[in-house]
Amino acid sequence: MSGDGVRLSPDIRGAFGKLVKKGLAVSRIAELFDTTRQTVHRWLKRAKHVGRESYKDKPRKPKPAKVTEEVELSILKMRTTFKWRDRPHTTRLD
Repeated sequence: MSGDGVRLSPDIRGAFGKLVKKGLAVSRIAELFDTTRQTVHRWLKRAKHVGRESYKDKPRKPKPAKVTEEVELSILKMRTTFKWRDRPHTTRLD
């Protein structure tokens, strides 16, 4: 169980309720879908609302950029100054 933030599709989220009704434990469902028990419980709670809409993602707040504009401009300036390019390695291994 990694629970590494992988997005689950609405179809998979909908399957959680069906699996619980068939008698599968929440911990086993979490293990099968490589998520956490908390995530399964969250989707089961939202599934109590009628319809497929309950399985859709809720809007999220935008996250601030990890690299400031100042840092990005500095990097671009260094690339120009030192003639760095974003090309793949071209050394042959014959």
